[in-house]
Amino acid sequence: MKPKLSIIGQFPWHSLLFGIYPVLTLYAYNINEVIPDVVIRPLIVTVLLTLTLLGILKLLFRDWHRAALVTSVLLILFFSYGHVYNYLKTMNLIGLILGRHRYLLPLWAVLGGLLVWWMTRKSVNPRAWTSPLNLIAVFILLFPVYQLTDYALRNVRASTDQAETAHNPQELHLPTDQPPPDIYYIILDSYGRSDVLREFYNLDNTPFLDELIAMGFYVASCSQSNYTQTVLSLTSSLNLNYLEALDDEFVAGNTDRSPLRNLVRNNFVRRTLEGLGYKTVTFKTGLPATEWEEADVYLEPTQSWFRVNEFEFMLIQTTLGRLLQDAAKKLIPPEEKGTPNWYRERTLFALAALEDYVPSLRGPKFVFAHIITPHFPFVFGPNGEAIEPVYFKPWDDPDKADFETYAIGYRNQVIYISREITRVVQQMISKSQTPPIIIIQADHGPTPWEHVENRTYILNAYYLPHGSEALYETISPVNTFRVIFNSYFGGDYGLLEDISYQSWYKRPYDFTVIPNQCDHSQTPP
Repeated sequence: MKPKLSIIGQFPWHSLLFGIYPVLTLYAYNINEVIPDVVIRPLIVTVLLTLTLLGILKLLFRDWHRAALVTSVLLILFFSYGHVYNYLKTMNLIGLILGRHRYLLPLWAVLGGLLVWWMTRKSVNPRAWTSPLNLIAVFILLFPVYQLTDYALRNVRASTDQAETAHNPQELHLPTDQPPPDIYYIILDSYGRSDVLREFYNLDNTPFLDELIAMGFYVASCSQSNYTQTVLSLTSSLNLNYLEALDDEFVAGNTDRSPLRNLVRNNFVRRTLEGLGYKTVTFKTGLPATEWEEADVYLEPTQSWFRVNEFEFMLIQTTLGRLLQDAAKKLIPPEEKGTPNWYRERTLFALAALEDYVPSLRGPKFVFAHIITPHFPFVFGPNGEAIEPVYFKPWDDPDKADFETYAIGYRNQVIYISREITRVVQQMISKSQTPPIIIIQADHGPTPWEHVENRTYILNAYYLPHGSEALYETISPVNTFRVIFNSYFGGDYGLLEDISYQSWYKRPYDFTVIPNQCDHSQTPP
C-alpha cells in the first residue's frame, strides 16, 4: 500500500507561491524605503490573477497539476522579463544594444510557446513536477520571509530597548497659567542657511528672515544640523540626543539603517507629548520614517485607486509589464515624471492643510510636517508654477552632475517655499487661540558638491511666545526640544554641545565632524 502524499505533494501550490515571491522579494529589498501598505495591492492583484489563470487552465486541461505547471512557467517568464531586459540594456553586440523589446519579446514569445507546447504533451506527467516545484517555491520564499521577519523582530527590540536609555525620564507637566500651546515642527527638507544661499546660490533670503523676525521668530543665524541625512537628523532631534547615545550599534562600519525608522516614528518627543494629552497630527510624505500612519490625525492627498505608486512602478519595471510601460507612458508614468508630480501634490496639500485645516483642530496638538521642498526633485518655479521636473542624484553619477542646473532649480524652490511658509505661518498664528510654538527647521542643507560642510548649514527658526532667552545663534536641532521642554513643561534637560557629523548614505555611521566656522559678520541681526 502506497503511503499518502504530504500536503506539499497533494496539491500544486507552487504557482501561487511563484506569484507571491517577486512582490515579497522586492518589498524585502526595499524595506527601509517603503511602508507596508504599498505591498497590499500588488499582492492582492497578483494572487487574483494567478488564481484566475490557474482556474482557466484547469477548465482547459481538466487537470490541476498540468494547469499549475503551465501557470508557474508563465509567471516565471512574466516576472523575469524586466530583469532580463534591464540586464541586456547594458550589453552591446557588434553595435546592437540587446536590451530592446523588438529582440527580447519575440524570444520570450517563442520560449513561452515551446514550454507550453512541451508541458501539454501527453508524454509529460505534470504530477511528477508538483512536489519538487512546491519545495522549490517554499525554499525561495524563505529568503524574503526571513528578511521581513528579521526586520520586524529588530523593530520590536528597538521599540523596547532604544530611546528609553537616551535620557532620564522627567516629570513634565502642562503649563498652569494658560492652555497648553500647539506645537508645530515644520521640516523644510534641505533648506540651507542664509550665508550658503548668498555665496553659492546667488540668493538673498533676508526678506524672508526679516518677515519671520517681525512675526516674533528667533532665527539661529549660525545653526548647523547635527547630521547630514534626513533620517539620522530627525532621529537625533526628535529623541533629544546624538545617535551614539540612542543605540550602541550606531558605530562606524555598521550599515544597518533599520533601527532608525522606529526611532523616528516612535520618538521621545511624540511619546512625551502624547503622554501629556497632546494629539499628534502628521502628513503622508513618501519617506517611511516620517509617515506616522497611526497618528491621531494622519493627512494625505486623495489618490485614485488606479494610480500606480512608486513600489508598484518598480515592480512593473521587473516584469513583462515593462513593455506596456514603455509603450504607453501616459497610462503608467515613467519615474522621472511621475515621482516629481507626486512630490508637488504632497507639498501643495501639506501647505494648504497647515494654513486652513490644521489650526482649526482642537488642541493641544503636536504637528509634525516634513515638507520635501526645497529638496529635489525640482518641480516648482519661483512663483509656484509647475515646471518640467529636474531630478538629481549627483553622487550616483558625478560625471552627469551639473551644479548650474541644480543651483537654478534649488534657488527657485527656496524662493517659492519661503513665500508660502510666510503666509502659512501668519495664518497659523492668527487662527490659534493660544499662541503656538512653531519650529521651522531644515534636516540638513543643500547637496554639498565639493563643499561638504554646506550640507550642515541649515535654516533654524523658532517662534516661542514666552520669549527666546534660552536660544542662541549656534543652537542645533538636538537641543530644540530640550529648550522647549525646559521652557514650557517644567523640564530640566541640560543642553548638549552642538556638534555636526557628516556621513554618506552607504556608510551612515562613519562620521566626520564638521566644525562650526560661521562668519558672524555675514549673518543677519
